[in-house]
Amino acid sequence: MPVTFQVVGNLADFGNDARTGVMVRATATPGVKVGDVAVHSNEPETVVTDAAGAFVLELVSLPGVWYRIQTPYANAINTVRLAGYVPDVGDPTTGTAFPALTVINLKDVVSEDPTPGFEAVFWAGPEGPQGPAGPVGPQGAPGADSVVPGPIGPTGPVGPTGPVGPQGAKGDTGNTGPANTLTPGTATTGAAGTSMGFTITGTAPNQTLNLTIPKGDPGGWVASASQAAPDLNTMTTPGLYWITGAHTNSATSGDSHVEVVAQSATVVTQMQTVGSSGRIFRRTRNAGTWTGWLELVTKGSIGSGDLTGTGSPEGVVTAPVGTYYTDTAITNGALRWAKKSGAGNTGWKAVEGDTGWRDIRSLYGTTVAQLVDNAVCGRIKRVNSTVTYQALVYPAGATIGATRSALIPNLITAIPAGFAADGNQPLGQASYSGNVGMVSNLITGSRFDVQMPTLTGTWGAADLISASATWVTSAAWPTTLPGVAA
Repeated sequence: MPVTFQVVGNLADFGNDARTGVMVRATATPGVKVGDVAVHSNEPETVVTDAAGAFVLELVSLPGVWYRIQTPYANAINTVRLAGYVPDVGDPTTGTAFPALTVINLKDVVSEDPTPGFEAVFWAGPEGPQGPAGPVGPQGAPGADSVVPGPIGPTGPVGPTGPVGPQGAKGDTGNTGPANTLTPGTATTGAAGTSMGFTITGTAPNQTLNLTIPKGDPGGWVASASQAAPDLNTMTTPGLYWITGAHTNSATSGDSHVEVVAQSATVVTQMQTVGSSGRIFRRTRNAGTWTGWLELVTKGSIGSGDLTGTGSPEGVVTAPVGTYYTDTAITNGALRWAKKSGAGNTGWKAVEGDTGWRDIRSLYGTTVAQLVDNAVCGRIKRVNSTVTYQALVYPAGATIGATRSALIPNLITAIPAGFAADGNQPLGQASYSGNVGMVSNLITGSRFDVQMPTLTGTWGAADLISASATWVTSAAWPTTLPGVAA
């Protein structure tokens, strides 16, 4: 779009009174075509002075276009001829358009107020920078000699540097300076993505090293975004979330962490961890369809895989009820334990174990004697909660000569810890010469007795008695094993 500029001025009579309502017109030469500027034509641009005698002409700036600005009167015509562009210095018929928003005040380009007549004016715009100095002219002829010495001229320019002289002899080696000490200073965290930087401050030999280490990339996980009562079916944007309130389509109620991993809005995996209990649930969405929630068990939780260690967990391992523990050392024959009660480190029960046969002939009372020097004559073992006992004995001590139908006490003087029966009861059978009796702890739960109530006669030293018994125990697993391995 062509550049426009303004010509402003004031009209007054010879008494310097403002001339109001006087027509001022500007005629372009050559004429500005309608096709060049839509708001102008070949007709003069005409305005009328206001109450202060001021006028403003809006004109188009085009190289080569001059404007005749005049006020028509019956007796006189005040005329100014003004170039509508900035003429070139070498050829004023050419030039460049005025800068946009140029305003020309006629008082600035006419040496005096317009008077009847004609004056042509170039407006060259604001003063430009100083041009380069012209060449120095030829030296003039020398003047006549003067008897008075002239003033001393200015000092001439410094001459060129002379050639470098020959290198002097090498000087003596200076004394060794003190070793420099570099002390760690500050370590500042810089913005992510910036370069690591350092500064060394102070004066040798005591200086300080300060580091600026850029913040690392946080990676794919960021702090949890809190969501109040969300619908988990709509949570498909990858991230970590903390959900509160009455959330829907979740695995269970309660404030929870939710992890969302997604390939797209229709292929998503969600994992919900309940804050209060630590229970973990997982589900997936494929092709827009969600699966049901599946609870994942963690080590040490109800229904989980084993905790592992060496030795008994009782009084040592804290876990919730329902936790299983495997003793990799199979201490005292116990391999697997279950937490049956309590929230602390007690309440563990051995559920899988085998003590193996233990030779307990050393526990015989004085009322019997072993058949032969062999462990089969008095042995016991516990498998899980079942105890088995076997014996082959002869009467001894006070039993010899006693009535056979009478009780033979103290077959075992003390039932080993971890093997005792639950209550006083018959435990098994005893037999002699085809006659059957019983092994029991009816008299006291801490020992075994034998009784053959149907026999007659008295016991002799050669009467062989066999005994075998099996019972269930709920006693704690033995912390030490009785006797020796059989």
